[in-house]
Amino acid sequence: MTVKKNHKIGRGVKMTGQKTIDLLSGLQEVRTLLTTIELMEMKHHAQSGDPADAFHKMIVLSYNVLKLKLFIDKKLPKQEGHSPALYLQVTFEINEDKLEHSGLYCEERDREPEIAQFIRQSKSPVGFLWSTKKRDVFYSDSVIQYLSLADSIAMQAQHCGLGDDYQPGYYSEIVLEDARIHLKQINHWNARSIDHRDDYFLRDLEFEIPLQPVAARSSFLNDAIGDMQIYFSDRSSDKNKGCGRNIQEQIQIAKAKFAERSS
Repeated sequence: MTVKKNHKIGRGVKMTGQKTIDLLSGLQEVRTLLTTIELMEMKHHAQSGDPADAFHKMIVLSYNVLKLKLFIDKKLPKQEGHSPALYLQVTFEINEDKLEHSGLYCEERDREPEIAQFIRQSKSPVGFLWSTKKRDVFYSDSVIQYLSLADSIAMQAQHCGLGDDYQPGYYSEIVLEDARIHLKQINHWNARSIDHRDDYFLRDLEFEIPLQPVAARSSFLNDAIGDMQIYFSDRSSDKNKGCGRNIQEQIQIAKAKFAERSS
């Protein structure tokens, strides 16, 4: 049995090879939309007598699917080890230069009609647009440098082997949060197939880029370039480790470039 990816790519969508900074620029309209929804829900909770709840935002871009998420922190006074729960998710699909609204979930189901109406009223007469051509600088020079170095590493695996058909850009997933950018390039082609024990990929490459400078932290298990953390593992079959070696070599090159620029 051959395990294949089954990603539906929108008609006319061409995102392969695009720089991550350009893709992030394309998210600004929906980023503003999510922030406005967050403020609307904070007001709703305050009016409901529950103002202590705290939200945090996340935007996930994976292939042609775009998800806007709000998480809510419901920590109780004696609760430990909690994690924020998904409160709201708005889903769009990228179709050429348009974003088509395709789904809405809210933990408070009776809020969905009002939120859906707000989304409809927020779009322009031509709808929500998807464009990565306009470069608006919303990030610091250091973040842009980290994104460029991450791209130089990740592109080593683009179309390198089976399963390496990444979109958008060089990643299977781009995650934008309030305080960080998380880039994921995951290839597990045939990894669970008992018929391909000598021919599979099990490679994970991830970058975590803080949007603000952070205090020095241990990178005992990870590579680091400045404030950017790099998580890499390659447990692919022996015949498929070449792509991983290319990535490892480029990580060392990127480290040297960063050190040279920082000196």
